[in-house]
Amino acid sequence: MKKFNRIFKRLLKQFKKLISADEYTRLLKYIIFLISKNKKIIVNKNRNSSPVIACKRGEIFLVNFGFGIGSEFRYTHYCVVITVDRNDVIVVPFTSKINNSNLTVNLGVINSIQDPNDPLPKTSYALIKAIRSIDRTRLMRPRNNGQIIYPKLTANQLTLIDNIIKKYLIY
Repeated sequence: MKKFNRIFKRLLKQFKKLISADEYTRLLKYIIFLISKNKKIIVNKNRNSSPVIACKRGEIFLVNFGFGIGSEFRYTHYCVVITVDRNDVIVVPFTSKINNSNLTVNLGVINSIQDPNDPLPKTSYALIKAIRSIDRTRLMRPRNNGQIIYPKLTANQLTLIDNIIKKYLIY
């Protein structure tokens, strides 16, 4: 373990030289997230119970995408569940940044996921181009004032997403 710690510290020093202070802080937070998530998975495996969160199409979750390369989606974002298949789900992540891509859907303001301390509500955009399959253990229920919430998209919002998926991703 001492050898691992020594190597790990050396790697962190090298990363600190290569990336910005903000990116370095995010890296440390992500490493801590991975360690805690893996501990939970190991504990649940030893108890023979599944860490899988129950979810349905249209529900909104938080997902940590980790670090991406280039323009890949990264960090923690709200996502909507499109399809559930056993322990995997297909999700479409949200962003609050305006994107003029054909693969972006304006969902409007989703009140249930707004920060109560933020006076200006933010419009959410579904990034169809960042659609991906993830393990359900990545799903985290969002919280508002410390309470778990269960936000969902409306049928109309899901239809908008489905139409773009059909138009651009299905031949």
